[in-house]
This record gives sequence, C-alpha cells and structure tokens, in this order.
Amino acid sequence: MMYCAECGSQMLKSYHKAWQICCNGRGYWYTSKPLPSDAWWPVTTVGKYTFYPTVKWDINKNPVPPKVPK
Repeated sequence: MMYCAECGSQMLKSYHKAWQICCNGRGYWYTSKPLPSDAWWPVTTVGKYTFYPTVKWDINKNPVPPKVPK
C-alpha cells in the first residue's frame, strides 16, 4: 500500500494500474522495503513504512505519517 507523505492519505491506483498522485506529489510512504537498486534514493524506513521523497523537503517540514484505518 502507498500513502501520501503530505497528508497521510492512502493513495489509489488508476484503471491502468498507475499510482494516482495525491496533493503535490512531494513524496510517499510505501509498505514494501526498498530494493537494493534503490540505494541511490534517500529513503527512510520507519517501522513497516518506507518514505520516498520525490523532491527536497524543507528542513522545518516533516512527512505526515500514514493514516491507516483501524
């Protein structure tokens, strides 16, 4: 599952199986661990979620944790 890092909402796939961009597309949380080939990407793993930034984040702004339904 994928979650928006700006608002924490779960992201959905389109009819063509592509992830739909949420908010401004600045980053996302993913439930799969990074692949060894992703070593160049500055990812951060917190628990079972990995944060993938797509742009440089402001120093004073942190990604919003995933809002997982209970």
